[in-house]
Amino acid sequence: MHKQQLSTLAALRVMDGTLSPASKQLVDSALRYPTLEERESNLPTGTRPGVYPITIDDGSEHGAAFAGAFMITSNDGASADTLTSPGSNRTITLNEQNGPVVLYTPSEGFEEFATPALLRQALVQRLDSGGPGAELLRQSLPLPVQNRASPPTGDDLMLGATPLAGDVLAEGIPLLLKRQAAEVDTVLTKTFTSDNPPATNPLQDPKLMDALDEAADWSAQVDGTNAMLVRNEKLAEKKQPDWLRNLSPAQETIFNHLESKEEKSTAKLASLMEKIPSLSSFSRTKMNGAIKDAYPLTNMDADQLKVKVVTQTRFHLGRSGIPQQPSTTTTYLSLSDLALKNPTHWETGESNKHTKTTMTLPLLDTQGSPILDSQGLPVILDMQQLKTLLNDADVGGEYTKLLEGRMATDAESGPAADLRNAWKANHSELMEKEAFLAQLNPDGFQAKATTDTTSKRGMQWIQTILDYPAPTNRPQVDGQNIVANTLAQLGQPVRGTMVIGNNTDSSLVLYTPGAPDGLSFRELPNLEALTTLLDKKEWKAYTASRKSPIEKNDFEKTTESIKKFSQSLGSDFVELAHATGNIGKRHAGLATLTPIPTNIHDEMYSQLSRLLIDKADFQSTSSAEVATQSTRNKIMFGIEVATIFLDLLPVIGRGVSTVVKFGNRLVKAALKTIRTHAWQLPGGLLNKGVRAQLYADFTTHASGLPHVPSAPLRPVFSTVSAPTVRAPSTRSLSIPGEFAPKPPIPPVVPSTSVGIRFSQVLPDAPTAIPMRDLSAYSVPEEVLKDIQPRADGIYQAGENWYIRFTDSTGINKPYQIDSAFKARYGQVNIVDPNAPLDAPKTIRNVAFMQSTESGEWRLSQLPGGNRRKHTPPLDEYMDRVIKGVAAGDFNGNPAVTGQLRRWFRRDMDEFYASQASGQMPVRPLLQPLGTSDTPKSVIQSTLSQPGVRGLVFGEVHDEPVGFQFLIDQMQHFKNNGVTVIYLENAPFLQGAPGFGSGAYTPADAVYAWPRSYEQAYTPNSPTFADVIKAAEAHDIKVIGLEHRELTMHTDNLKSRINNVRFTDDRLAEFNYAATQIIKQTPTGEKFVALLGKAHINTYDNIPGVSELTGGVGISLSPSIKGTTSTVSHPPHTPPPPLKIIRGTSMPEPVGDIHIDYNIDKLTL
Repeated sequence: MHKQQLSTLAALRVMDGTLSPASKQLVDSALRYPTLEERESNLPTGTRPGVYPITIDDGSEHGAAFAGAFMITSNDGASADTLTSPGSNRTITLNEQNGPVVLYTPSEGFEEFATPALLRQALVQRLDSGGPGAELLRQSLPLPVQNRASPPTGDDLMLGATPLAGDVLAEGIPLLLKRQAAEVDTVLTKTFTSDNPPATNPLQDPKLMDALDEAADWSAQVDGTNAMLVRNEKLAEKKQPDWLRNLSPAQETIFNHLESKEEKSTAKLASLMEKIPSLSSFSRTKMNGAIKDAYPLTNMDADQLKVKVVTQTRFHLGRSGIPQQPSTTTTYLSLSDLALKNPTHWETGESNKHTKTTMTLPLLDTQGSPILDSQGLPVILDMQQLKTLLNDADVGGEYTKLLEGRMATDAESGPAADLRNAWKANHSELMEKEAFLAQLNPDGFQAKATTDTTSKRGMQWIQTILDYPAPTNRPQVDGQNIVANTLAQLGQPVRGTMVIGNNTDSSLVLYTPGAPDGLSFRELPNLEALTTLLDKKEWKAYTASRKSPIEKNDFEKTTESIKKFSQSLGSDFVELAHATGNIGKRHAGLATLTPIPTNIHDEMYSQLSRLLIDKADFQSTSSAEVATQSTRNKIMFGIEVATIFLDLLPVIGRGVSTVVKFGNRLVKAALKTIRTHAWQLPGGLLNKGVRAQLYADFTTHASGLPHVPSAPLRPVFSTVSAPTVRAPSTRSLSIPGEFAPKPPIPPVVPSTSVGIRFSQVLPDAPTAIPMRDLSAYSVPEEVLKDIQPRADGIYQAGENWYIRFTDSTGINKPYQIDSAFKARYGQVNIVDPNAPLDAPKTIRNVAFMQSTESGEWRLSQLPGGNRRKHTPPLDEYMDRVIKGVAAGDFNGNPAVTGQLRRWFRRDMDEFYASQASGQMPVRPLLQPLGTSDTPKSVIQSTLSQPGVRGLVFGEVHDEPVGFQFLIDQMQHFKNNGVTVIYLENAPFLQGAPGFGSGAYTPADAVYAWPRSYEQAYTPNSPTFADVIKAAEAHDIKVIGLEHRELTMHTDNLKSRINNVRFTDDRLAEFNYAATQIIKQTPTGEKFVALLGKAHINTYDNIPGVSELTGGVGISLSPSIKGTTSTVSHPPHTPPPPLKIIRGTSMPEPVGDIHIDYNIDKLTL
C-alpha cells in the first residue's frame, strides 16, 4: 500500500508540474524493480538507477539507516551486468557523479537534486536547522543512535551509500518495529523502576496506556500526510504572482527577517493564549464538577457521557381526517456538548409544526460501568434533571465571563495586560511583513507622493501608521494628516480591518489581513471602489467572518423595528422612528469609516477580542443546531486552544502552534489529531497550499461560523546565498572629488547549490575551497617519528590515526584524524587533539579532508564538507553589516532601501529601550585631573582606569583640531594599548567576518566625507589620509563608523536635512550604529573614536557613544592663538570657556573632560 501511495504521489507531482518526468521515471523504475537483483536483471548497465538507504555514522561499517528514506540515482555506477552482492563495488560516494538524483523522506516527499553531493548538503542543513523536519528524520533512526550523548547532526551523515540487496522500503519496516519495541521498553522500564512507585497497578493507569500508544506510534514515518502537504506548498508556490518569484537576495533576507520576528512574537502570544481554557475543555471541567457534586463517590467524564436526544415532529396541514405520522430522529451527543446550549434557548413551537424533544442520560463511570442508585438500579437522568444540571452549571455564561476577564482591554497589569501587549507586538510584526509584501507588488500602489518621491504615497501612509500607531504626533505626508479608520458595513463593524487616508485625497489604503486574494494592504481610488470591492461574493464571505454573530446591522435593526411596529398595530412610533432613521442612514453595502482616536493596535485588539467573546457566546448558546458538528468543535492543533481562539491571532485562522509554519512538518501529535478527524480533511488537503490555511478552514467550518478561504502571499525563494566575502584585491578608487563613493562590492562566493527545496539544475564547476590556517590543531612531529604511511597517506601511531597536510601557513604538519574514518570514500576528519573524547563531533572535528588519491590530502570541496559551527540567522541588521554579509543589500531599489532602514531602526529602538531599562554600561570612575595635566597625561591616566574601554573625542567638524590631535598623540595612543581609531563621516567598509577586515588604507580616504575647514585655518590642514597614514605608521587600524544609507542617507540627504527631526534622527542612528561597531573591539584592547561633540555624551535625551561603550567623552577645541593646551575636568577644575555653536545661540556640548588644544601652526 505504501508503494502505491508513493506511486500516486509521484504521478500527482508530475501532473502538477512540481516533479520532472525524468524523476518520475526514476521513481517508477525503483518501485517496479525494488530489489538489487531485479534491477540488475531487467535494466541495462549505464542507465540503471541505483536505490540506496540514507545512513548516518554510528561507528559501524555502513552506518545506521533512516527508515523510510532513500535515494534514487540516475546511474548506479555499475561496471558489470550480472548480479553481485551489495558491497564495496556497489558503493558510491555522494559526490558530483551519478546525478540527477531523487530523494524521498517522510517529511518532504520527493525532492530532486542535480547531484548526490547537493542531496547530502540539503540533509545536512535540514538536520542542523532543527524543527519538525529534523525531528522526523531522527525519529526514523535506531533509538540508541537518536538518544546518544552527542545527538546526530548533519556532519554525521555518511559520505557514501551502499545498496541493499532487498527492497529498501520493505527493509525499513523491521527497523521501525525494532525502534517501536525499544520505545515501548523504555516507557515500561521507566514506569516499573520509578523511585516513587504508584499506589495502584501501573498497568491500569490511563496515562501509561497513552504513553505506550505514543511510544508505539511510528505511523508518521509511513503516513503520506507530510508528503501531500509538500505537494500543496509547491502548488501554492506555482500560484504566486511573478513579482514574488524574482526577489533579490536582499529582499529574501528582509522577508525572512520579518517572518522570523513575527514567528517569535506568535510563539510568545501562543504561550499566553494556551493558558486560557478552550470552550470545550471549560465545558468538560464545569460539567465534571457538576456531576461530582451530585455523585461524589463516582468517577465520570462528561465527554464520555452520551445524551440520547429523541425528536418527534408532526406538521399540521390544516386538513381534517387525515392523520399525520410524526417523524422521529435520534441523535447522541456528549454532556459537554449539550452544556454548550443553554436550555432556555431550546426550540420553540411553530403554528404549523409540533415538535417534542426528550433527552435522557444514562450515567456511566470512566470504565463504562453504570452508576447505580440506592436500590441498585442504573441511574438515568430525565429531561428535567438535565435542564436543572445544565442551568446550574451555566457553561456559556461562565465562559463568557472568563474571557471578558482574561482579555480585559483596560487592564494595566497582570495576565490580561500581558496578553494584550503580546497581541499588539504580534500584530505589529504581522503588519510590517505584510507592508513589505505590498511594497513589492508593482501594481499595488499608483498615487505618487510630492515631497518624498522615493516611494508611492500609499506606502508612505502605511509606514507612517506603523511608525506612529497613535495619532498623537503622527507626522504628515505631503502636508496632510494621516488618519486610520475603522470599517463598518450597514453600521456593523468589520473587525480587525482598517482604512487609511488623509481626509483630503479620495484614494484610500485598505488593510484586510487574511484577505481572499492574500493582499493585506491595497490602494483603492475612492470610497465607492471600496464598496464595490466588498460587494463581491468572496469579500462578502470575508467580511461576514469578521462580524460579530450576535450583533445586528442597520438593515436587520430596521427589519426588526418594522416588525415590532407592525405587531403593535401601528401604535409603537418609537420603533417606527428607529426604522426610518436606519433607512435614512445607510443603504445595503455602503461602507462607513470612523477615525481611530487611539493606538491602532489597541483598537484592533479590542475589536478582535470582542469578536472572539461574541463567537464563544454564539457557540455556547444559540448554535447547538450544529449538533452533528458539535463534537468536532473540539478540534485543536498542537496546544489546548479552542478553535475560536484562532480568530484572536492577527490573521484569522493563522493558528497558534508552531507546526503550522510554512515549510514545517507535522510530527506525531499533529498527525494523530488529523487522522482522528480525517473525514473533514480530504477536500482541504487537496485544495489548500498552506497548512495554516488548511487548519483555519478545518476548524472554522467545524465551528459553524462564517469563513472565507484566503491565498496567503509569500515569496518563492530561488537561491541559498553564500556569505559575501570581501575580495582581497585592492579597492578600486572613485573619480577624484566624487562625494562619498560607495565601496566596491565583491562577487558572492560561487555555490554549487541553487536551492535545496526546489528542483535542482546542474551546477557550475565548483570553486576552490579557500585555504585555512589549521596549525593550532597540529600535533608534534615526534608523534609520527619512524612511522611509515599507508598508500593512502594515513599513519597509525598506537590507537590513533594521522595524516600530513599543508595549510595556509605553507608548512606541512601532522594532524590527528577521527578514528572512525571511511577509507573507501577517501575522506577523513581532522580533530582537535585537545578536545575531550566525549565532546560532540561538531566541536571535536575541525576540518573535513579529501584524498587526492596520491597519498596527499586537501580540504574537501563537497557541499557540506567544510565543517563549521552552524550559527543562527542574524537578527539585527548591524550584525549583517559588521559580519560583511550585507554588502550587496542596497541595490538602489527604494522598496529595499526603505525596508532595510526600517529593520535597522526597529533594532535601534529596541536597543535604546533596553538601555533605558537598566542595561546601560556603568560609567567609569575617573581620577581627578588638574590644570597642570597635559593631553599626554590625560590619555595615560584615563586609559589606565579600570573599566575604561576607550576614549571618545568630540570635535566641531570644520575645525582641524580633532585630526591634528589624533596625529600628534598617535604614539601616546599606541603606548597605552590603543589598537583602533574609529571615525565619524567615514563609511564602515564591509569586509570579511573578523575584526579589522574593514580597516582603511590611505587610498581608502576617498570614501570619507570631504573635510571643509573654516577660512581661519591653513589649506594644508590635516585630512583623512593624513590620519590614516599616521595610524598605519603606528600599527593602529582606522575604521569608519558610517553607513551610506542607514546613517549618512546619501540617497535622500537633501529631504532629510529639511526634516524637523533630522538632528534627533541623526544622533540616534549614528550613536547606535557606531556603538555596535565599536563593541567589536577585541577584549583587552583600547579604542579611540573621533566624533562630533553632540555624539560623545547624552544630547537631546539620546545617550552618547562614550556612555554606550564604556568609554570616556573628551571634547576638543582649538586653544586661543598664542596660548598653550589646557585640560578642564569640572568640578575639579574651572569649566572650559563657553563656546556657541556657529549659527545658533546654543552652547557647544562638553565632554567628561575638555581639552583646549594648541594648533597655532594651522591658524592663519
